[in-house]
Amino acid sequence: MAHQATNTTRKRLLLGLAAVAVIGAGTALAILQPWKAPPPVPTAQLAARLELAAGEVLLETAEGDQARRVLSGTPLPEGARVRTGAGARALVRLSDGARIYLDEGAAVQVQDGLVLEQGRVWLDAPGLERGQAPAPHRLGDATVALSEGGASLELRDGAATIYVAEGLAIVTGPGGRTEVAAGERVRIAGQAAPEVEAVAFWDDWTGGMGDRGGLGGSRSAGSGSLYAVDRSAAPGSPALPLQIQSQAVQVVVRDELAETKVDQRFFNPAGRDVEGYYWFSIPEGSHLTSFALETNGQLVEGEIVERQEAAATYEAAVQRANDPALLEWIDEHTVRARIFPVPALGTRRIVVRYQQLLTEAEGKLRYSYPLAGPAGKETASIEDFSLAVELGELGERYEVSTLAEARVEDRGRRVTMRRSGYTPRADFQLELSRKPDQELPPLRLSVLEPGRDQARYVMVRYTPDVDFDAVPMPKGQVVVVVDTSAAGDPAEYQTRLAVAEAFLRSLSTGDEFAVMSADVRAQVLYPAAGMAPAEPDAVSAALQRLTEHGTGGATDLGAIFELALERVHGLEQPAVVYIGDGLATSGERGGDALAERLRRSMTGSRARLFTVGVGQEVDEPLLVGLARIGGGTSLRVQSPDQAIVRALELSGALKTPTITDLRLDLGEGLDDVFTSTTGKLSRGQGLVLLARTHHDLPDEVAIHGRLGGEDFERTHRLERTGGVTDQVVPRLWAAAYIERLLGDSRGPEAVRGKILSLGLEYGLMSPYTSMLALDSEQAYAAAGIQRRQRPMGGTQLTANLIDRVPQALPPTRPRAGDVMVGFFSAPFGCLAADSEPTVKEAPPPAPVQASTPATAPPPSPPSPALPPEVEKTVSKADPALGAKVTGQASPVEPTAMPVADPKPEPEPEARASLDDARRAPDKVLDNGTDIAGAGDRAEPARGAPSTPANERAHDLPHDTKLPSSDDDASKAGRWRDAEGSERTEGARDGSLPASSPTPALAVVPRNRSLPCSDGSARGLAHRRILWRKRLHPVTTMTEALEIYEASAGSCEVRSWKDQRTFLELLQAQAHTEADIAILLGHFQPEPDAARYLARALLRRLLDPALVAAVDNAMFGARVDWLDVDRRVVLALELDAKLELVRDALARAPGDPEGELRMLELLVAGDRLDEAVGRGRRLREQGLMTPALAQALGEVMVAHGQVDEAQRLFSEIVEFDPGSPTSRRLLGDIFLRHGWYDGAYRQYEDLIELDPEDPSAIIRLARAAAGTGRVDEALRALR
Repeated sequence: MAHQATNTTRKRLLLGLAAVAVIGAGTALAILQPWKAPPPVPTAQLAARLELAAGEVLLETAEGDQARRVLSGTPLPEGARVRTGAGARALVRLSDGARIYLDEGAAVQVQDGLVLEQGRVWLDAPGLERGQAPAPHRLGDATVALSEGGASLELRDGAATIYVAEGLAIVTGPGGRTEVAAGERVRIAGQAAPEVEAVAFWDDWTGGMGDRGGLGGSRSAGSGSLYAVDRSAAPGSPALPLQIQSQAVQVVVRDELAETKVDQRFFNPAGRDVEGYYWFSIPEGSHLTSFALETNGQLVEGEIVERQEAAATYEAAVQRANDPALLEWIDEHTVRARIFPVPALGTRRIVVRYQQLLTEAEGKLRYSYPLAGPAGKETASIEDFSLAVELGELGERYEVSTLAEARVEDRGRRVTMRRSGYTPRADFQLELSRKPDQELPPLRLSVLEPGRDQARYVMVRYTPDVDFDAVPMPKGQVVVVVDTSAAGDPAEYQTRLAVAEAFLRSLSTGDEFAVMSADVRAQVLYPAAGMAPAEPDAVSAALQRLTEHGTGGATDLGAIFELALERVHGLEQPAVVYIGDGLATSGERGGDALAERLRRSMTGSRARLFTVGVGQEVDEPLLVGLARIGGGTSLRVQSPDQAIVRALELSGALKTPTITDLRLDLGEGLDDVFTSTTGKLSRGQGLVLLARTHHDLPDEVAIHGRLGGEDFERTHRLERTGGVTDQVVPRLWAAAYIERLLGDSRGPEAVRGKILSLGLEYGLMSPYTSMLALDSEQAYAAAGIQRRQRPMGGTQLTANLIDRVPQALPPTRPRAGDVMVGFFSAPFGCLAADSEPTVKEAPPPAPVQASTPATAPPPSPPSPALPPEVEKTVSKADPALGAKVTGQASPVEPTAMPVADPKPEPEPEARASLDDARRAPDKVLDNGTDIAGAGDRAEPARGAPSTPANERAHDLPHDTKLPSSDDDASKAGRWRDAEGSERTEGARDGSLPASSPTPALAVVPRNRSLPCSDGSARGLAHRRILWRKRLHPVTTMTEALEIYEASAGSCEVRSWKDQRTFLELLQAQAHTEADIAILLGHFQPEPDAARYLARALLRRLLDPALVAAVDNAMFGARVDWLDVDRRVVLALELDAKLELVRDALARAPGDPEGELRMLELLVAGDRLDEAVGRGRRLREQGLMTPALAQALGEVMVAHGQVDEAQRLFSEIVEFDPGSPTSRRLLGDIFLRHGWYDGAYRQYEDLIELDPEDPSAIIRLARAAAGTGRVDEALRALR
């Protein structure tokens, strides 16, 4: 019994303990709720970004860390203190969008606003959202509040001075509060009341940075814009960006790879359907990986397809009343798609993905998503914005810092941000700081092995393991090379001078420089020997020499390298800066030829090469490639107001500590190697090497380099990283390969097949591939478009589960288990080893419904009929443009170029391949990029609906009755040119004087008025690309003028600068006397435009018949030069002869026939100085022709001005570098005068241009013999 009682007591005790435990556990669970995710917490806050650091810019954090030098792009935590040293400048952007420009010797602290501790700064404040108060900025005891304006803030010895240049500032001090209007200055000292005074002239110490555009800002990238073009809108109605209803940004970061998915939904508030044109700019260093469009509630991914095939398939889909989209290449950073329709009161959803490699430097891994627009431009509002960054296990290895409005979730593995009614003012920033116990291997290897005995794809990344902080600030030693060739607009040359001056004046005491000119030959202008100190007087003297040198001659870029490097030979960290357009017209002209010459020149040199592209027509790929080879960077200046900020960027890069003589011993088994830089690596950069190999890489790699005047050597283990980065190596390698091929000097036809093959195999956009989005997978199958599973096409990190689940199961229903496996594996993307699917026949897709329409749109009114020849011409060149002219639906974007008899559609296998032999040569952009093959001219299928209004005009609206030639001839208007002076729009206010000739009949209607295109909302650089694409397929001048008038009628030609750009393209289309007569006759009512065209034609034409056609069209019977010649012969005195010619020129100003006679008479009278002076004035006025250049050049030779004569002679090829006739003539002139080296270079080009010319070899041999290279001459003749 006792035993039983003991057991019973024990059981009760155990039960009691269990009950207590259960209750305790339940209480703990109720309190702790471990099944719930931890609440989000605010992140370490970033309050600003250092957009620009030029010179010694120091950062001190609020924690009191030791001041350290920082680079451009560094995020600034809240409470950080920024100081600029002697000669240094900095540009800071606060989180509210305000920009602060710091002068040398300034110190500021970053908080909610700016705290100026000493020195002076320029404040550019943005506008405010509704209900928002301006941020307070403090300097001493004063507080300044400013919105949508600019002001100079200065604090010296406790006294504050504020000058307001724009806007209205509220200034508060101990002595009171006051308003300060634009043009006023206020001083606050101690307890005294603020003293306000008007300022008649303010000394702009910013050098132009005070101008809102001068604060720079790169192009807006990372977000797309959908422009609405209403076919039924009134003429002149602008193409406005549709409102962004929602934008969800999903970012996944794995290792050092980031994928960004931008999911945007656009809302059409109009009461009828509109046409949408989607433009998307890709951030620097990124590449587009996918494009998807939502149709019928289903998001369908686009497919990379050969450009011609994509256009034909797109046309066929339009015929079936489906809803396709075609994404096309505009340039290296921009793509464009047409989307129709955007339903009335409805939305369209577009999803774009891009990937980029991130670079970890000094323990910091940074990611930025561009949100803020460029300075001085309004940023679009977003109704509902969300951003999520998935860090995964990186959140455990790094400390996370980001904007104050973002927060960290899931223990650092996720960062989120949500806003409603959001107007971005600053970019989203994320900084990951590696924890002390986590180390990054300096040398990392990523490998993808395709198998089947194929070469492996390898990527080697090197992060320098050196202490850059211990290296003293390098001394600035630089040679500035300014392109002084004859081509280009005078305003652009002034911009080059402005960049050169801003850069030279940004140098510090102790720096050194030299200035060179670059035209037909390179010449050091200042100093005569060695390097000059960067003092104000020396800089002024150098600029004076540059101004005196002026412009003239052809462009020989290859000639600058040796001479520039000779000046900096033996220096520790020098630099060469080229400022120009990169358009070579003499010597090595192709990208790969110039790159090879630069590599030879740079061998053994520690100099870096920086390039600055200036103007609208720039060979940007070439300049970027040369800068990469030279270990520097490439910048772009499109307007004078960007000169200062780009100059400061250059100055900052010049003073950045750099490893030179860098070598990695990776063995000899690497093929097709591409590196991010060659032999130089600056602080903040990492080396990326991409290659293919059949061999094993070494386990350990020796690294050699030089930093701060001392050699170093390291040996590191090559750490295999693994992970998702392996999957993207082939794609990165292929993208680098395409970039190299686009600069190939052999021309587009030589490399087109390889670029196309790479684009299709690796899923890359290029000038020869497009991304086609159809409405369903069945539509792809029905069109014969193979949905490729690319083993080498990378991997997708971001995924939307809903997007990837099909709306309906296919007829062959898989097992439930397979469906679940697919559902849960969707977020991980496709495996690289997945086999390619078999394309099966599918029923034709059902008609597509408009995406999320709210109400049924009313039908558009019918468009008026047009003359058949007009509709045919414009539609042939640009289906989008033609649509605006005709008001009908467009079958295809302009890249589908028509031919007379379309051939049957090829089989899918044949369609995906390239048959270069059947394709006519393509025309080429200025940078060497092919824009459309002559064989790409696929005629729209018969019976197809015409292009929707905005598209056929390539962006021009539509249904407007075309006026006759005389309908609007009396309309008058005035434009203001780039320099600010007014000019008459002669097309609308009169004609030439009665004494002018009767021009050829202008058969193309003028002064059309159409709805504005999407292109009208883009910059001139993009519009110029669109114009070239439209002009490419036309074969007659009448067709080209149709394109011009349609483009101008849809708001794309807004100023004289725009018109001048288009006129240059038109004059290049003139090849016959009839072309010239029609072109000049069309612009006869516009005297300024006609004169500009005549000058452009005369400066390149050599054929006497073509020159006579220009003379006849412009000057006609104003002067009978044969009669003038008879009277000149009868005159006895030279002055009388000259007076006769002057009288004739007064009736026909600028007539080359008269100018040539003037030069001949002056030379005959031994008045050489006067002849040279008159010739130079003609040159400055843009009236120089090849005939005048020859005559004046001979005068200069006789006058002993040999160098100037060579510059002038070389202009024969400057304006038509692809003409064998011009090249032959220039070589013969050089040969005749005994300038054998120059003749040799011209004949080399001649052989490339016309290899079938047997006399070219003989000419080359004669030039080689003249230089003393007799053996070479004999070899050439053999």
